[in-house]
Amino acid sequence: MKDENKSKQQLIDELNKLRQKVSNLNLARAEIRMIRKDGKMLDILRAAQPIKSNNGKVNTILTLNVDISERKQSRIKEKDYINNIKFLSKTAMELSDFSKDKDIYQYIGKKLQRRNNHTIVVVTSIDTETNMLTVRSVLGMNKLAHKAANFLGRKPTGMTLKINNDNLAYLYDGKLHDSGKSLYQVIFKKIPQHLCTALEKLVHLKKIYTIGFVKEKNLLGTALIFHTKDGSLKNQETIEAFIKQASIVLQRQLTEEKLIQSEQSYRGLFDNASDAIYIQDSEGRFLDVNQAVLNMYGYEKDFFIGNTPEPLSAPGKNDLKQIGKYVNKAFKGEAQSFEFWGKRKNGEIFPKVVRLNKGTYFGKEVVFAFSTDITDRKKAEEKLRRASRQWRSTFDSMNDSIALLDLEGRIIRCNKALVSFTGKSFKELIGSRCENLVFGKNKRPFDFPYLRVKKSLKRETINAQIDNFWFEIIVEPELDDNKELSGFVLIMKDITDQKQTETQLRENEQKYRLLFEEANDSIFLLKDNIFIDCNRKTLEIFGCKRNQIIGTPPYKFSPKYQPDGKSSKEKALNNLNRAWAGESLTFEWLHCKYDGTPFDAEVNLNTIELDGQLHIQAIVRDVTERKRAEKVIQESEEKYRNLIEQSNDAIYLLYNRKFEIINNKFTEMFGVNLDDMNVAGFDFINLVAPKSRDIVEERIKRMAKGEKLEPNYEFTAISKDGKEIEVETSVTYIKYKDSIASQGVLHDITQRKQAEQELQRTHEIYRSSIENARGVPYHLYHPSKEYVFIGEGCEKLLGIPANQLNAKKFKNLIKQIVITDEKDPGDIHKYVKLYLDGKIDRYQCDVQIVTDDGITKWISDSAFPIRDENTGAVISSFGILLDITDRKAAEEQLKKSLLEKEILIKEIHHRVKNNLNVVISLLNSQARRITNKKAIEAFKDSVSRIYSMAFVHQHLYQSKDLSSINIKDYIKTMANRAFSSYRINNKVKMELEIDNIIMNIEKSIPLGLIINEIISNAFKHAFPKNQKGSVNISLKKIKNDIYELIVQDNGTGLSEKIDFEKTESLGLYLIKILVDQLKGTLELSRENGTKFVIRFGEKG
Repeated sequence: MKDENKSKQQLIDELNKLRQKVSNLNLARAEIRMIRKDGKMLDILRAAQPIKSNNGKVNTILTLNVDISERKQSRIKEKDYINNIKFLSKTAMELSDFSKDKDIYQYIGKKLQRRNNHTIVVVTSIDTETNMLTVRSVLGMNKLAHKAANFLGRKPTGMTLKINNDNLAYLYDGKLHDSGKSLYQVIFKKIPQHLCTALEKLVHLKKIYTIGFVKEKNLLGTALIFHTKDGSLKNQETIEAFIKQASIVLQRQLTEEKLIQSEQSYRGLFDNASDAIYIQDSEGRFLDVNQAVLNMYGYEKDFFIGNTPEPLSAPGKNDLKQIGKYVNKAFKGEAQSFEFWGKRKNGEIFPKVVRLNKGTYFGKEVVFAFSTDITDRKKAEEKLRRASRQWRSTFDSMNDSIALLDLEGRIIRCNKALVSFTGKSFKELIGSRCENLVFGKNKRPFDFPYLRVKKSLKRETINAQIDNFWFEIIVEPELDDNKELSGFVLIMKDITDQKQTETQLRENEQKYRLLFEEANDSIFLLKDNIFIDCNRKTLEIFGCKRNQIIGTPPYKFSPKYQPDGKSSKEKALNNLNRAWAGESLTFEWLHCKYDGTPFDAEVNLNTIELDGQLHIQAIVRDVTERKRAEKVIQESEEKYRNLIEQSNDAIYLLYNRKFEIINNKFTEMFGVNLDDMNVAGFDFINLVAPKSRDIVEERIKRMAKGEKLEPNYEFTAISKDGKEIEVETSVTYIKYKDSIASQGVLHDITQRKQAEQELQRTHEIYRSSIENARGVPYHLYHPSKEYVFIGEGCEKLLGIPANQLNAKKFKNLIKQIVITDEKDPGDIHKYVKLYLDGKIDRYQCDVQIVTDDGITKWISDSAFPIRDENTGAVISSFGILLDITDRKAAEEQLKKSLLEKEILIKEIHHRVKNNLNVVISLLNSQARRITNKKAIEAFKDSVSRIYSMAFVHQHLYQSKDLSSINIKDYIKTMANRAFSSYRINNKVKMELEIDNIIMNIEKSIPLGLIINEIISNAFKHAFPKNQKGSVNISLKKIKNDIYELIVQDNGTGLSEKIDFEKTESLGLYLIKILVDQLKGTLELSRENGTKFVIRFGEKG
């Protein structure tokens, strides 16, 4: 009512003002706002005309009311549209220059909140690997947001939530969603519901809108907009467009962070490795060395780079030609190891061991040389040869396994490390052949070092993998006073850590190269302002080969002048100088492809340190499409006012071979206007290139005959200055001036034609790369089941020439298919369907075939899908067929060897069990000849103890796992045997409560002996005079790696006079030492009978 009264009073005031104006003017106008009876608000334009009497006084006012509400709303919408265009244009410019040092989440939050009042904006990031959502910024309505933070007891920024990624699937479309949910549901119920309800009331929450940051099908984060006003959120389409812009920058920042972290990890591992590591090219020159090399020789890094090992060699100590041969063999993939005598900067001569392995370094094949200073080891070995018999303590304290061998390779002396390594005693080792101990009788190498020492009379080595460990096996000759060979010294050095370091270095280098090569942006490395390296994307963007860009400066791939009129060379050098000074730069640049085609780019310059030297890393992103999008946004308002004039295509109306209408684009394309063409003698055919005039004239003749023509076709036009233009035209024919005229749109496709030519050239390059790949590459088109392409080697591999092969013939060769993919559904037909449905990204199988010649082969078939751009369906596959017959044969041999080992171990356990049964029989026979009751009882106890050990070996050879048994079955068997052997009356019962536990032999035997001693003692002493009672046995796992054994009876109990710690009873003494053997604890209770509680660890 107050608002209604106020509106009435405003209307009265407006009318009074109008009357005042009318009294002074002939006509007056005013805009007023009125409320209709149904409550609708109207904007009214009111005009008033005074009517005067004869005496000049106004006695009547004539008024006219016009409803202008729709016009007012149209102006408001137009203003909002212009503001949205300005907002998106401004944010696009800001994001294109967005520095990685700025907070992108804070920037997004500010922009969203400023576009909509009465909102609180929460921006989050998502880690898809850990499924963690992190709050990055909270903006808007500061007082309410501050109250909410106080209410929660902490600031929301930095909060993390564990999420289910399936709950966010709807955000992958990049659209703004009215969630229709409560705050409690939106935050995945991670905050108590009553707190969420209270927060909603505190900030007057009406609606919650959500939108995801999506780029290349990856969800990078979310934005939540809490609307605190009735009605819908404004500018929703503008918000969605802005989020798409921000997603591009967000993905770029995340990609750059991962790339930097990977490179830092690789460099850290390389520089901090304990071994000295060199990287050499095919000529033996050093490309890089780590800090350990500098420490070893005392030189700076510059001394090594470009140098060979010769300046580092001690004069007269090394065969440099032989070392060159080692390097050549390493380049062929053969690992090499040899000794090298080096000379430090201070003149000191020292020995080292060098190991050579092939690898790649920035895409180039190199040799990695790992060297270790063995000065101390050499001294130790020399002392060992001189005083092996006198220095037994030093001999045994060595960490390396060492043995003295006779001329037949048998061990005559060894140290404790070798005893520990083999698990045998000194007595068992003496006389054994060293190679049998290390490798086993069936696996020993034919070139064990001591066999080579017999011929060379000098030190020989070999690197060998034994189980999961790597060892360097060294054999030194022992010479007598006459320089005759008298024996050998065997040294086994654990080099597992060193091997792992080498492997990690290779893996890190591969990861770094993968990130470098697979980046979606062009990446350069510059040294002395010259390109020295680039990735695959660079060649794609610049349309060139690697040798066409490496060795050139960046301004060579730029036009002479930039769009601002400045020299490209001067401007590029200025930016490079700023980058060398340590400044991180991001700027826009006009580049050129190798063929001269210009394109817009965004360039980022940073300095990085590689191999101890400063380089510039340049990241170039083609932003042509973005520029085109910005141009469309800027021109969008004008295109609605004058579509023809602002069209990017030439538009015309042709009548009687003369142009009646053309747009600005037509003038721009051909360099002529209507005045130029409306002169005598001008014909439209003058703008058609001679090679296309017949095509155009033929169409005009056919049109005149009334034929129906295809509206779209291509031809070559020619401008006023003679430049040929490839155009695509769309022509329609209309009635005009009582005749027929043609109106058309000409689209310049010159660049597209050039791109098609470039695409064809790129395809040839790709085809050449495929043909040179290892194995037999192929391209299979699934609808026809025909091979579009198959590489060389097809006939050698399959026995079928490439031009005769199709999918059906290949299928006829197949006898067996083994799926090697981790996503194997268990059925080949289901697996193929998953692949063709696009649900797996790679097809991986091993296929057994029999060729037409009867030859059986195993082939690895690995392929990836090519999808239809429109439907996403898999239409073809690129793959490689690789012969793996030798690998399969090796795998089968390995399985056979493992089976033989299993059978041998089972036989050993069976024989041990039989031998123990023989011992039991001998003891029983002896007991029958003895009349002394105590002696008989002692024999009976011994038999029971042996039975408990025999049962372990019986269970072991009957189980699948030859090192462990099911302790439940074992205890049940052993306890029942003791129960039947010792029970003196039928009133004593035994109850078992044993968990299903798998336990190794080292724990099982002492545990069985303990149970045997306790229950035999109970049966003999706890229930005198035919007393009733029970014996309970319980074994459970009470913690992750702790077991608890409880054995108790309710008999007379253990006498208080018996001191368990000082007992003379053999049975109790055995219990005590067996518990110590288990490294466990024992508790004894004498209440209500006797109770033993024993706890021990799984690994103790």
